Amino acid sequence: MDKSACKNCGNPRSQDKPGTGSEFGFHCTCEPQNQEPAEETLTVDADKFPLDRYQPLTKIARGASGTVYRARDLVLGKVVAVKVLHSLSPEELIQFQEEARATSRLSHQNIVEILDFGATEAGTPYMILEYFEGVSLDRYLKDSAPLSWRKASAIAKELAKALEHAHTEGILHRDIKPSNILCKEPGSADFTLKLIDFGIAKLSEKTVTQTEYQGLTLAGTPSYMSPDIARGHNYTQASEIYSLGCLLFELLTGHPPFTAETALEVISLHASQKPPALADSQTALKEEEIEPIQKLLNRCLAKEPGERFQRMQEFLHALESIEFEEKHPAPLKSTDSSSASRTELRLASRALAPIFIAGIAGGAIYVVTASVLEQNSKPQNPSKPAEFSSRWKETPPMTPFKEEPSNIETSGFKLNNEELDQTAENFMGNTIDTTLRPNRAGVVEFTIAATDDALSRLKETGEFGQPILTLKICGEKFSGEGFKYLEGKHISRMVLDTPALTDEGIARLKKFSSLSDLELITAPKLTKESGKILSEFPRLTNMELNLPGLTKNFLQGLSESKNLKLLFLRSHKEIPDAKLQALASCPNVEDISICNALIKPSTVKILNRFENMRVLSFRGCEFEPQAAAELSTLKLESINIDYSEMNGKEFFELTKMKSLKTLNILGENAVDSFYLKLFRARRPDVKLSVIERETNKPFKNYLAH
Repeated sequence: MDKSACKNCGNPRSQDKPGTGSEFGFHCTCEPQNQEPAEETLTVDADKFPLDRYQPLTKIARGASGTVYRARDLVLGKVVAVKVLHSLSPEELIQFQEEARATSRLSHQNIVEILDFGATEAGTPYMILEYFEGVSLDRYLKDSAPLSWRKASAIAKELAKALEHAHTEGILHRDIKPSNILCKEPGSADFTLKLIDFGIAKLSEKTVTQTEYQGLTLAGTPSYMSPDIARGHNYTQASEIYSLGCLLFELLTGHPPFTAETALEVISLHASQKPPALADSQTALKEEEIEPIQKLLNRCLAKEPGERFQRMQEFLHALESIEFEEKHPAPLKSTDSSSASRTELRLASRALAPIFIAGIAGGAIYVVTASVLEQNSKPQNPSKPAEFSSRWKETPPMTPFKEEPSNIETSGFKLNNEELDQTAENFMGNTIDTTLRPNRAGVVEFTIAATDDALSRLKETGEFGQPILTLKICGEKFSGEGFKYLEGKHISRMVLDTPALTDEGIARLKKFSSLSDLELITAPKLTKESGKILSEFPRLTNMELNLPGLTKNFLQGLSESKNLKLLFLRSHKEIPDAKLQALASCPNVEDISICNALIKPSTVKILNRFENMRVLSFRGCEFEPQAAAELSTLKLESINIDYSEMNGKEFFELTKMKSLKTLNILGENAVDSFYLKLFRARRPDVKLSVIERETNKPFKNYLAH
């Protein structure tokens, strides 16, 4: 028999590739080629694992929220991580899917990507994640803490960037801790960090760590839990910054800021005790490094949310502003003792700035900061990791800013507008640099001495070349004439709190053909003419309007717009029927959100006049009797009820809305679970997503704030 013939079928082997069944390098299609040794696999129950597509290989971890497996995708052939969660109720499963769908939009180098999610036939939810082979930060710290400022700040920066991206998408992590952070090659130039467990932290007690404290059910890890939760407040970006501050403290000391024998004691310490001093802990910090880092931590760990950084971007800027620079020794021939190696501290003026009172108008105090000053840090080379690289800069030393305790008594404080304006202008004149630049997100917050001429100092691009995308202006004297300095700039969003803004100022906005989003807070001088001008902007599709700060005539002019698609209306009390009716003739508005308002039956009747409205959202609203029931007369496809109280019987009236496809209820609402069940039974065709209100947690009246 020909040696090149297949031993199985007798057909000639091909010589295209070496055959695994012949020593002559021939192969046949009936013979296996390049066969790899079979992988060892686990045996798991099909009810608890998606075996139809994924083959479990090894068990990576098991925790309170579920079990994580290393698995192989049988379709794509690549290795993935499969997280199988505990069984959930149908309502919780809907919530899980909504959370996972939102989280799957996150795409960031420091966030583990969600590739897929679903549930087995038995109802066990699972997530498919990218497989990242590393160790937990918790495990790394056990061997390496306390860390130097260079290493600790590099880790905190990467986490802040990941969380900033998530917050931009409207997603909060809610459980920041070392065990939810994976890292690869820590301490090296190739250091990589990944944040995990997005999308499950809001699930029920079956999937997250929970603690009972003073009648409240608290979800999260006590060692990193902000006092907001223990006090029954909402979880916000400031809450997440507190948790990140706890983690930064642990990176520097090797332990969280508060420790105790029980979880309840730890939560109590977070709510009542000042954060411990770095000087009292064993750290790897130099003596001159402790003071500025302590100030940063004190602001992160402030008990009141309003005293912390309000956005992750603010924290990131403050973190990057703390740099310790070392001068190398001078050549040996020099005898000048001042050339010896020493550490110099440089704190950028844009971070941890003093708060300054700039103006009072109509009883409202404008509080401004110096955060709009030109940023001093230089762009890094993206091809080189910045986490643990040494960056020595020869810059002249600056005297560190020292916070002075405020002794100003604000009760009965009176100062006329002229004095305040002059004080603000003096402050602006005494600052080191009055050039304004967009920050990393392309935002300029123009709140110091907001006059028209001051806009001439605005730079077109930021320190990293980013253009101006959003411009925020707050000031009594700003009339809009200063817009002439911005002609030709591609600004897509503006926020204007400008009582002196005139029709002529609005007319100057015609030069901004790229403007697509405009928020007007206070502009009582605008007339119908301004409304008509804005109605002609071709790209202006989104507007946020504070109705008490605008006139009915202006709104009538604006209603002629054929381009407006989305309206966000604020009132802080009942919505004036006349002003809402002035907007009702907008022909193409599809999406309306109402915030912090009392909804009356007459309000809903006027909303019915928006002929093309398909989506309606209520945020922090209350409903008068029969107002919620009146909603059933609208022809909507989607309703969102966020932190709004609604009577159960009137809620059930929404089953009569035949056009309704989705109904989302978020936050502390008063819809009884009995009526939710009735709704599902009556309208199974409607996708109902509910995060139920805790019965022992009082409803927050947004109208009181």
